[in-house]
Amino acid sequence: MNDYLEKKGKLPLILQDFLSSDTSYLETERVCFMYELNEKELSILSYPIAIIFIGELKLEDYPSLIFKKLNRSEQIIYGISFEINQRIFARFPDFFKNSQDLSEEWFRKKANPSMTEDEAWKKVLELEPWILEEEKEKAEKRRKAEEEIRKQQAQLEKLPINVALEKYPELGEQLITSNHIKLKMFPEPIRPSIKNWLADYTFTIGISNHDPIIRGDYLFKGDNAASLSAQDREKLTDIIKSFEEKIPLTINTKTKQVVFIAPERKEAPRTPIRPAVNQNIARRDLEPTEIRRGQESYPQKEILPQLQKRFQSDEERISAWRKDLPEKRLQTDESRNENIRFSSPQTFSTEKPPETPRPAAPNYPAQKPVARINYATPRPMPRNVVNLREE
Repeated sequence: MNDYLEKKGKLPLILQDFLSSDTSYLETERVCFMYELNEKELSILSYPIAIIFIGELKLEDYPSLIFKKLNRSEQIIYGISFEINQRIFARFPDFFKNSQDLSEEWFRKKANPSMTEDEAWKKVLELEPWILEEEKEKAEKRRKAEEEIRKQQAQLEKLPINVALEKYPELGEQLITSNHIKLKMFPEPIRPSIKNWLADYTFTIGISNHDPIIRGDYLFKGDNAASLSAQDREKLTDIIKSFEEKIPLTINTKTKQVVFIAPERKEAPRTPIRPAVNQNIARRDLEPTEIRRGQESYPQKEILPQLQKRFQSDEERISAWRKDLPEKRLQTDESRNENIRFSSPQTFSTEKPPETPRPAAPNYPAQKPVARINYATPRPMPRNVVNLREE
């Protein structure tokens, strides 16, 4: 059993979920009644199914395996195998690739079932009464969900905002933005309701102004609308557009509010992760061309183009290459030609003054090296020297 569970856990999730459900057992039970097998023979049909799923038995060996344990004709065996294959293994053609070929082969050899599917299913329901209870619960849930949808649809009404305000005056008190707004006729900020926003809009640009440019200036540059968030500005745009162009909005007649449709969120494009590049390789490729003096155009580097820099002298260029200074913006060809600078005064050979010959230096004879005496270290006196003072 432990070996089976371990191998089952390695199967794809879709196969694991199917084996854990009741579908396989109920379909096998229906096939059992279609060919008039008793309840004890049900395990003979169901046990090899799990073994085939975990790969310990091949699907083409299923008829021969149940033939050894069932006292039935060969045509009935192929009929049972055909129904089991069609109801269970044919659901997963990507995992049981020979299922279709085996169904065609077994169909030619099979005998027709002695009981219809509906009759066999009634037999299954007699043995498994919980199925009816489960189906009733599912039907009740579906009925309640459909009823809730109908109620919500009955509560919704499509009306332009000016018509909706006349029909449902409470609608004007709905808040559509987060912060309070200021009106010139009021000394203090007021609630950001639909009614107050329309009052500010008509007071600022007038009534029935269909110019989209002026409307856009109000939505993005107005005193109250300039600091709105994107979501609040979208709501205000819907209200003003409905007010100007008589576009219907969805009104909840029960809550007396406008139902705003949430905009779809678009995922920002992910920045591709670039593989790390060895800095030593980049410097090695950059060194020969960057430290060469007098070169006006540099070839493009494919490894790290951001390391290419332009400096005023060779010393700066070599120092930046060694210390890995921050990146500097490359100059364009035009600016490169206009801002050519030299680190030292440059003159052409024709511009240099003629050189005056220098007088030859006198040729003195070479002097012999003089030996140096170190008087700091005392020297021992030889033994045969006579002390004159004593004499």
